[in-house]
Amino acid sequence: MHRDLKPSNILVRKSDNKVFIIDFNVARKHDPEKETMKSNTGIVQFSAPEMFTSEPYTNKVDIWSAGIILYMMLGGMQPFINDNL
Repeated sequence: MHRDLKPSNILVRKSDNKVFIIDFNVARKHDPEKETMKSNTGIVQFSAPEMFTSEPYTNKVDIWSAGIILYMMLGGMQPFINDNL
C-alpha cells in the first residue's frame, strides 16, 4: 500500500508519457495475516475516511486516493472541501 497518493507523488515523463509513482516513505506491504494497518498517514484531502477511524484498513485506501485524483483531473476541484476531518 502506498498510503500517500496525491498529485505531487505522480510524475509523467513527456517524451513517452510514462507515469511514475514516487515517495514510498510510508508505503507498506499489506499482509492481512500478519498485521493490520491502522495508522493515519498522508494528506487528509486524498486519504480514505477509514484511515482516520483507528480501525484496520486494506489496500483499498489507495483506490480511494486514485479516485480523488481522477476527480480533480476531470473536474478541476476537490470533491470534498471542509475544515472538519
